[in-house]
Amino acid sequence: MKVIISGGGIAGLSAAGVLAQRGHDVRVFERREGPSTLGAGIVSFPNATRVLRSFGLEEEVRGVAGTPRTMRRMSDRGERLGDLPLSVINERLGAPSYSILRADLHEILTRFAEQSGATVEYSRRVTGVAEGGAVLLSDGRRLEADWVLGADGRMSSPLRKFVLGDNQARYGGFVSWIGVARSAEHVFDPHTVLDVWGCGERFGIVPISSRLAYFAGAAAMPRAAAHRSSIGPMLAERFSAWPQPVQETIRCADADSLREIYVHDHDPIDLWHRQRVLLIGDAAHAPLPTSGQGACQALEDAWHLGRLLDDGVPQAPSELFPRFTAVRREKANAIIGAGRGFAAMLFNPDPAFVSERNRRSRQTNFAEAAQGMAKLWAGALG
Repeated sequence: MKVIISGGGIAGLSAAGVLAQRGHDVRVFERREGPSTLGAGIVSFPNATRVLRSFGLEEEVRGVAGTPRTMRRMSDRGERLGDLPLSVINERLGAPSYSILRADLHEILTRFAEQSGATVEYSRRVTGVAEGGAVLLSDGRRLEADWVLGADGRMSSPLRKFVLGDNQARYGGFVSWIGVARSAEHVFDPHTVLDVWGCGERFGIVPISSRLAYFAGAAAMPRAAAHRSSIGPMLAERFSAWPQPVQETIRCADADSLREIYVHDHDPIDLWHRQRVLLIGDAAHAPLPTSGQGACQALEDAWHLGRLLDDGVPQAPSELFPRFTAVRREKANAIIGAGRGFAAMLFNPDPAFVSERNRRSRQTNFAEAAQGMAKLWAGALG
C-alpha cells in the first residue's frame, strides 16, 4: 500500500514508522526546512509512554528525558495550592511519565520513521488533492497514493480543508511564551513540575534535570495586544513579582529558544476522513496546551492505526477510516473540552473568581483528581 503523509510532526512521523514497519510504502512531506522544535517540550504522560514502549522507543526517550512525579500548584504570591501526584496516574496506567524537549522527541521519531523504511522530505508541502485523488505538492508533482494522511497541524492544513471545506482555527484567548532554561547550577527539582497561577496569567516549569527545564508563561489578552520582540525582557518584567523559581527560570532562559504563540485549537468534529484522506493529530483534534495531551493523542493515533491493521481491518479507506474515527473521536474530543475548561479557569482575570479558584484548589483531593485524569487518558488503549 502506498501512503503519503502531509506533515512531519509527532503524528506524521509516528504514523510513518508504524505503517512502514508493516511493510507499506510511506512518504512524509514536511513544509519546514527541517524537524520542528515549536513547543519547547512535552510531557509524555503514561498513555503516550505506553505507545512509545510499543514502538520500541522508551529506552531512547528515557535517555534524554526527565521523570516528573508531582505537579505542584502555587499562586503568584507563593501560596501552596496543592500537589497533583503524577505517580498515581503512572501507576494506574502502568508506565512512567517523561518530560522531553520537543527537538529530542522529533529526532527519535524521525529515526524511527526512517529506520522503519519511510522517507521524509523537507521543504515539500502537500497543497491539496485533485479530482480523482492525486496528491498535489508545492514543487508541482502529482502523486498517487492508497492512503493520504493529513498530519499537517491546526493552522494551515490543506487536507483538513479538503475533508471539511474549511480550516478555521479558534483563538484560545491567551498568548503563550515558551522556551528552554539551562543553568550551571542545580536550580530545578528534577521530579516536580511547577504550575504557578495568577490572575489571568500562568507560568509552568517542566524539569528535564536539575539543570535543564522547559517553560511556558501565558496570559489572557486580545490577539492584537501580544508582543512580537524582546520576549526575555518582557517576561522578566511581567513576572517580576512572582515566586523565585519563576524568576530564576526566566534568568536561565536560552534567548534563541524563546517563542511567542497565539494559542489556537479547533472545535470538535465528527468527520475525520473523505475519500482516501484521513486526518490525524492536530489536523483532526487540536486541543489547547492546557489539556496536557496534544502530543500524547498524536502518538495514540499512530498506535491505533497499527492496531486496526494488526486486527485485520481491511485497508480500504471506506473500511478502515470510519473504524479509526469511531475508536478515536470520543476521547480526542473530550480532551479538547477538558483543555478549554481548564483554560477558562486559569485565564479568568476576575480577582474574586481567582480567589475562589485558589480556595477550591487548596481543598481539592488530588489523589482522587489524579484517578479521574488516569481514567480519561487510559480510554481505548486496551
